[in-house]
Amino acid sequence: MPRPRFDKLTPERREEILDVAASEFAARGFEAASLNRILERLGLSKGAAYYYFDGKQDLFAAVVEAAGQKVLDAVDWDRLEGAPDFWLEIDRVLVALSQLFAEDQRLAGLARAVATMGGRASQALSSINEQSETFWERLLAIGRARGAVRDDVPTRLLQHALQGMFQGIDRYDTTAGDERRHGQLASRMAVDFMRRMSESAGTGPRNRTP
Repeated sequence: MPRPRFDKLTPERREEILDVAASEFAARGFEAASLNRILERLGLSKGAAYYYFDGKQDLFAAVVEAAGQKVLDAVDWDRLEGAPDFWLEIDRVLVALSQLFAEDQRLAGLARAVATMGGRASQALSSINEQSETFWERLLAIGRARGAVRDDVPTRLLQHALQGMFQGIDRYDTTAGDERRHGQLASRMAVDFMRRMSESAGTGPRNRTP
């Protein structure tokens, strides 16, 4: 992740660096992205770049973390907590997120870059996994407080099962080609799978699709 010196830059400069890097990584993927091209657009020397980042993968991880935060910020947690029907609201949230990826081509490009990066994605995936854990911990806490999520299995087990399932769907979603068509299909499948895995027995049959 960025060195402490990066945080001392003005918010505008930090945003500019991540914005330019995000465009390059989204358009070309991690391997084909050119650090030199990014630095040229920013007017930075390589020496200056290494003053802020350990290297290309470190910069990519910072870009991915910022993109992940954008996704988390798109969730209306207050609405989720107060929705009359928890599962219908989950359906709305996941469809909205799939539309976000379909409409934001740079965000979709970054998701593809991570999905196709393979073993070299460890640093970027570490950031995503931390954000994913935060998301699922909060979501399951809301669901259990509402009596909509089962409590007969350990929370961490359910969380890891759901994370693994969604990672598989994301991998399919980001490589399917038509993000809008496949993304909406994947989000509906995700709600159905999630509900079958985690719905409380007291809220209705688990084979029901919202």
